[in-house]
Amino acid sequence: MAGHADPMQGVADGNDSTGAQSPTAAAALDERDADLIAQAVQDVDDERLLKVTVTKKKGKIGWTRDCDTLCVDEVEKGGAAEAAGIKPTMRIIQVNGAMVSTDEEFSAAMEKVTGDSFELVLDIEELLEANATITVDPAVIQAARAISLEAQVAADAALQQGVDLFMNNEFAKAEKFFEERADADPLAALAHGSIAFLRAVLSFSPRHMRESRRRFAKTCSITTQIAPHQGKLESVKSFFRREKKTTPNYVLRCRTLAAEANLLKTVLLLTEDSVMSHVRAGIGLRRGYLDIENLGKGVDEAVKKEKDSKGGFLSGVMGTAAAAAGKVPPGFPKNGVTLPPGGDKIGHWGPAVYNLYDYNTVGGIQFGLGAINCAISCMPARILAILSAFGFMHDREGGFYNLNVVLEAQGIRSPVAGLFLATFHGTLPSFASVLAADALPKAEALVAQMLGQYPKSAIYLWVAGRVARLKRDVTGAAQLFELSITNGKKVELPEMTHISAYELAWCHCFNLDWAKAIPHFEMLFHESEWSKSFNAYAVAVCLEELGRGEEAKGWYAKSVEKLGRKFGGRTISVEQFIERKVANLDKPGGKSRHPGLEFIMLFNAFPQMAKEKLQEVRAACQATLAKEKAVVTVGAAVDDKKVAELSLAEEQLLVVHLMEANAAKEVGDLAGA
Repeated sequence: MAGHADPMQGVADGNDSTGAQSPTAAAALDERDADLIAQAVQDVDDERLLKVTVTKKKGKIGWTRDCDTLCVDEVEKGGAAEAAGIKPTMRIIQVNGAMVSTDEEFSAAMEKVTGDSFELVLDIEELLEANATITVDPAVIQAARAISLEAQVAADAALQQGVDLFMNNEFAKAEKFFEERADADPLAALAHGSIAFLRAVLSFSPRHMRESRRRFAKTCSITTQIAPHQGKLESVKSFFRREKKTTPNYVLRCRTLAAEANLLKTVLLLTEDSVMSHVRAGIGLRRGYLDIENLGKGVDEAVKKEKDSKGGFLSGVMGTAAAAAGKVPPGFPKNGVTLPPGGDKIGHWGPAVYNLYDYNTVGGIQFGLGAINCAISCMPARILAILSAFGFMHDREGGFYNLNVVLEAQGIRSPVAGLFLATFHGTLPSFASVLAADALPKAEALVAQMLGQYPKSAIYLWVAGRVARLKRDVTGAAQLFELSITNGKKVELPEMTHISAYELAWCHCFNLDWAKAIPHFEMLFHESEWSKSFNAYAVAVCLEELGRGEEAKGWYAKSVEKLGRKFGGRTISVEQFIERKVANLDKPGGKSRHPGLEFIMLFNAFPQMAKEKLQEVRAACQATLAKEKAVVTVGAAVDDKKVAELSLAEEQLLVVHLMEANAAKEVGDLAGA
């Protein structure tokens, strides 16, 4: 679950946490996935997709990548394509069953077409979001094109007020601040969309997802009007021009903001419950990454030209001595050029880049490259398999490098880069405790840095609580989550309160204080749009641990009634677990002996519990095993055949054995530390 982090933990599907893609993820899709994708495309039950049959020779249809994607460019009046409902700007997804996202793939697919007709699947989302398109004041467009680097930096600095409002928990004021400026400034429009994006990924709410997409479409509309894409003739002229013109700052800025908006819009597809959405996300992420990467290559060329004009000051290769030294030599910057506040942390382009482009635009490219590489590296293996099928590979270390550069530059994206890095390092060890030794010190340093800047930030207090709990300071973590709830304004951003309440409820469970956990899970059941089944089941197991079995029955029933949260077309793993556990309740021996402890173990959370609580877990499990005179050993779990032959009662006692063994291991590890 995005934002809640742990619910998929312990039941994840094999993502490699080392930073490299696992063999499974790197391989092509298996037959089942391929069948699912084919079926999803064949059905086309997504209102954002259009499937048509086009007859060649009876109507011309052109395509282009000039609009940042492979899309329809022109449709002949009165032709078959127009009759089929095809319109300019529609994205081309598939040709005769072949997925396409580049010119080369489209051309190759068209060459294989036999006969006079072929099938197209198109993404028409932009047309559905047409109400997001606005007409920008011509005076605003002219000013955006004529603004100097120094003035652009000053204008962006004024937007920092909105970022500060948000990080200081003034969520409504921040949203209004960016909304008031969104019609004239694409950076403000992107920030306005990002707030809706945060709500969407924290809640999984379709309503928030639609609003986020609408705002990002508006961002792209503004950027396109300020910096229109090259026409075909100009594109050909540029290709044959001996000395290519350096891209103006306003054009690079608009292209970068549009690429960021499209990437964030694509990420939303990963939260949807259809395989087709994930296929579209794979295509979109690949396309978006290539767009950001190409913008970076354009900056490489521009910096090289600038370097050559200055006597070979600094190459554009990452890791040069000058960049590593972080020194700004004499003559830089030019008059009227502003270095970022953290100007001695300049990234691989060196300070020469700021003679050409404002540092927030440069930071946008670096943030895009960093965020997408780190985020994709954490996706479940099944999604990585889909992405790799479209040729998308990630570089986690390169992602860290770019995000750290953005953080240290102290530009407008720095607080977000810090949040991304702190959340990443503060969450990863909960999935793989072996990574804690490396990740936790980084997370602690980042949290200290960001809380130094925003000491009351509900978001950073939430991250701080996560880090504290990974250090087994469950009581300290609970205090931080409570402070996050107190400081966060629930009426303005309830999703922030929900994720802190969720973590606080788990803290109470880890302290075996079941009564304190119940009100938080109940609140989430009634208010949160994430898995209501999970929250109902959590209330039930807490009641069971308190000996209130009759009350628990009603919540068990609710947990089954509310099943339905899906991810990638499949019911999420925790709800599959809940469905099976509740189905077994009335069967002989099917009831869990310690359902609350079992739930904790399901999420691999024993490594976050304090030693004395682990000892209580061991004592409870040992007492149960002694009482029932259990004869099943933990070693039986190694043999799947033996496990399959166990009765429900034996299976439940095996779970108790496993809990006792895991708790014992954690106590032993603590003793040896």
